[in-house]
Amino acid sequence: MKIDPPRPLTRDEQAFLAGLIGHVADARWQRLDLSSMRVSGMCDCGCSSFDLAVPGEPPAPIYGGRVADLYATTPQGKVVGVILWGADSRLTHVELYSLRDSPPFDIPSPETIADVPPWLDPAV
Repeated sequence: MKIDPPRPLTRDEQAFLAGLIGHVADARWQRLDLSSMRVSGMCDCGCSSFDLAVPGEPPAPIYGGRVADLYATTPQGKVVGVILWGADSRLTHVELYSLRDSPPFDIPSPETIADVPPWLDPAV
């Protein structure tokens, strides 16, 4: 679902996005100004995936390339896969997808972001 005009990130979206970027080794992504990003679209299936845009910048391909491929746990306790997409040195999409449970689910807390799902993490 397209959002026009694009809206600012919510506090939860911005915190989660910052957490995802914290897991990315490539420094160019860490220098981005998250406060200038806007949400330009949302998935309507209830998964909380969202498209990103920067005002004044031309639209970039939503699925340009994977910036990060991670996992997180929603406030409902559902483990989800998370792909952070980017193109042309811009973040374009945060994709949350179901691993075991169906949507709806809310934006996970950044503290739950992990490189592997909990059932494969030997530290858990």
